[in-house]
Amino acid sequence: MGNTATKKEEDDNQAPATKYDTPDEKTTQVINVVKSYFANLTNGNYEAAAQDNFAPSVDQWITMKNTHPKAIATEAKRFLSTKTDVKYTPNLAGIVLKDNKARVVVRQEWKGYDTTLEVWLEFDNSVKIKSYKEGKIFKMKIVKPSALEAYLSKIKKFEYPVNVNSQQYSTFKAMDKSGLNLLIKDAIEGENFQNIGYFEISSDLVGILYIRGYRSSQSIVLNTFNRKSGKAVAIEVVGFMGGGHMMAGYNQACDITIQANGKISNTWHSTTSGQEMGEQGASFYQITPNGQIVKSS
Repeated sequence: MGNTATKKEEDDNQAPATKYDTPDEKTTQVINVVKSYFANLTNGNYEAAAQDNFAPSVDQWITMKNTHPKAIATEAKRFLSTKTDVKYTPNLAGIVLKDNKARVVVRQEWKGYDTTLEVWLEFDNSVKIKSYKEGKIFKMKIVKPSALEAYLSKIKKFEYPVNVNSQQYSTFKAMDKSGLNLLIKDAIEGENFQNIGYFEISSDLVGILYIRGYRSSQSIVLNTFNRKSGKAVAIEVVGFMGGGHMMAGYNQACDITIQANGKISNTWHSTTSGQEMGEQGASFYQITPNGQIVKSS
């Protein structure tokens, strides 16, 4: 499999940042606002979540337009106060910041509900949120089985246990046009994409791993397909690495293992400039017999 990356792609596909990078002031302010908002929602502090982090006049908050912090707090309380075990987990290392806009992937959980969304934020000159929009990250695709098999023949085939980690980053090659048309076009937003490889789930199902990136921020995506019908069954971000460029000073590394029984584990750790210790943790998923990817404990 050859590397078809252009010079621009090579420039954009920067290696993950190191813990020695220093975050600029605006990046730090954005991180603090995002952390404050989601932490307060998790703790049921709806007034603080809205008043401390939103501009006096807000263009949009989810489906509410031309609103203000008090109305946001009222609606957040109405919606969340009846739920139990509420937890919002923003991927702080993966925030992409450009000018006054930011994108962050957020896991939202409460009893009976667990999903991951992409959140788009716009800030005013005081680094207060003036627009907050949510959206699903991916759309399912149906492709020609022959095209799927042609793509699989060009990428690495894994045997169990499958292992993917941050140290392998330099071995991932830019996805060529056929891969982009097959997996990405009209389905997934991103600046650059890289192949990792695939593994067989059953005689009918395959799991394809690839990188969805913006500069040095990379999400590791698992996309399962029925290779006979060409239908995408599930898509899930199972890991993240990087976090430099606009997010200088924030870095995350991951180590993903996929077992033959469908169990996925991702152990990760993050570092922040100026801190002696970063955060660490683990996330778990299960590939079901029909190819769905579900979060597990």
